[in-house]
Amino acid sequence: ASVAGTEFNIPLLEQTLEKQIGKNLLIQLVNSDLLLEQANESFSFFNLMVQEVTYSSLSVKKRVEIHLKIAVKLEEKPELNAEFIALHYMKAEIFEKALYYFDITGDNAAKVNNFEKAIEAYQKVLELLDKITKTKDLYRVEVDVMNKIGRILIVVGKYENAFKFYEKANDI
Repeated sequence: ASVAGTEFNIPLLEQTLEKQIGKNLLIQLVNSDLLLEQANESFSFFNLMVQEVTYSSLSVKKRVEIHLKIAVKLEEKPELNAEFIALHYMKAEIFEKALYYFDITGDNAAKVNNFEKAIEAYQKVLELLDKITKTKDLYRVEVDVMNKIGRILIVVGKYENAFKFYEKANDI
């Protein structure tokens, strides 16, 4: 549950772990003030420290394995939350899939004029591109993302910054 995040959904957790999670155990954790019950079979950690300590108690290998399982399950319904899928692929170190979903996150945010979130997502794409060997297609993605950031910066009136992104894109 701690790998899923601060809030988790029981059906997703059961599918990911491929085992049933006893409702009684969850109720005990709620009664012990470790979890809060939310709507739709969801729970959240009462305290972020509990989630962080639980998360860090798992081996890196186990965390990566669970992040990958969660990402794959979430990918079956990508309309739910591209950013959440991207985060899990990033933590599973599957960077190409993570950058794909961060790009979708940026596009979705830009469509509703949430330019700050769009730029943040596009910046993640650029960060991830620095972690992998770039193919011709990935260079195209990099140029495309830089142009998207440039367009947003034009819209918000940050012309100098936009010019820098267009210049970088042109250099590639």
